[in-house]
Amino acid sequence: MTNSELEILHEACKTMDNLDDLAAMVAADGPKVTSGTGRIQVHPALMASASLRATLHRLLCALGLPDQDGQLLGSAQKTRARTAATARWRDRRA
Repeated sequence: MTNSELEILHEACKTMDNLDDLAAMVAADGPKVTSGTGRIQVHPALMASASLRATLHRLLCALGLPDQDGQLLGSAQKTRARTAATARWRDRRA
């Protein structure tokens, strides 16, 4: 691995550690919490987890690691573009 790949891998590992910490917070507090004004709301750690999962996905895509089926992970943008192109071609053939 190159130095830049090692740095990306290190960031991915830190991101996974942060996700574990947030999951522990939700496990301890539950998925909903009471705000300072008394309103029940979704645990802020759940929102942060969603953002970190997206970050983790981008980091893993940058490393070019395969998924469980041996396929390279694709970015969300590439997946959307592929889906749109498939739909366009399907519509043209119909």
